[in-house]
Amino acid sequence: LAIILVIAWLMTQPNSDVLNRNLSERFLFLPLMIPQAGFLFGLQVLLLWTHLDGVAFALIWGHMLFVLPYVWLAFAPAWRNFNEKWTHLAASLGAGPWRRLFLIRLPILIQPLCTSFAIGFSVSAALYLPTVFAGNGRVATLSTEAVTLAAGASRHQLGVATGLQMMLPLLIFTVASSIAHLRSRRFSFFH
Repeated sequence: LAIILVIAWLMTQPNSDVLNRNLSERFLFLPLMIPQAGFLFGLQVLLLWTHLDGVAFALIWGHMLFVLPYVWLAFAPAWRNFNEKWTHLAASLGAGPWRRLFLIRLPILIQPLCTSFAIGFSVSAALYLPTVFAGNGRVATLSTEAVTLAAGASRHQLGVATGLQMMLPLLIFTVASSIAHLRSRRFSFFH
């Protein structure tokens, strides 16, 4: 979801409007700059006030607040440095905006796309406090289970939970790297 939001935002922003772009993007990084405990307390008050605590939408939104800046940092520079000659060429051949996006731009940007996906996945997999606050303690993830098991369960169960918590991001990074490597070898004439 974060990648879709970042791509949608970047598609609507002209590359030349640097001043407005910087002002609007500053708010995106607030969850990273404000201490997490204070930020999450305000988020919890907002969720309680709107009666959204424990709802799936609140959990997705809580994770998105922390995942979106990292996905943005990994993908936006590559998007902005993209050589527009390829899309202009496709437009001159009659390709519409969606075809230019899915057949030209995204295949060329597959490496930063896969990297930003892997970074977003690993950040989301590690979020403990946003999951507990937004999910009202009802949603079980690997990070919440690992913390619960660390409080007094068997070492075997804790080892399995923490091993999975380490292996899933490693698996996602490996798959993303493999996809990017295969695609870049296939389309090496673009570089």
